Amino acid sequence: MSTQQDAIQHSVVVDAPVDQAFQFFTGALGRWWPLAYTFAGTQFQTAEVEPRPGGRWFERTLEGQETSWGEVREWAPPRALVLSFAITHDRQPAPPEAASEVTFHFQPEGTHQTRVHVQHRDFQRHGPEGGPVLREGMASPQGWPLILAELRRALAHDVGRAAAP
Repeated sequence: MSTQQDAIQHSVVVDAPVDQAFQFFTGALGRWWPLAYTFAGTQFQTAEVEPRPGGRWFERTLEGQETSWGEVREWAPPRALVLSFAITHDRQPAPPEAASEVTFHFQPEGTHQTRVHVQHRDFQRHGPEGGPVLREGMASPQGWPLILAELRRALAHDVGRAAAP
């Protein structure tokens, strides 16, 4: 059972309304997800979220090979997304029963900004060795803070490009 103590939380404010932030997060995942957080590395082509409960979130290589990152547990656009995190501490695919859980909430901050809040929990599912290592990594500046910073950067670039004459 997860405890509030083992959960990690981070948030970032992005310059886009809630609908646009959620759509960019889920629909353009392959354009902003950090390459360092893929299995394929330089062979990475894209990443996708299948927009339904039971769908996958996964990456695809240039050769077309797909590797699952987990499952969509809740799909509630534009406010919430819950994903299983089926990636081990040493960056290997994990079986579904060994997956932690990540919840993303999209909350309006005025009319043109959104707070994207992530909570990652259930690290104990990764085992007594892997769970603490994964938690420490995702809580570090190179974990969720880096991932959310990439989202903010890419979304700002996308919004700026769309607004250009």
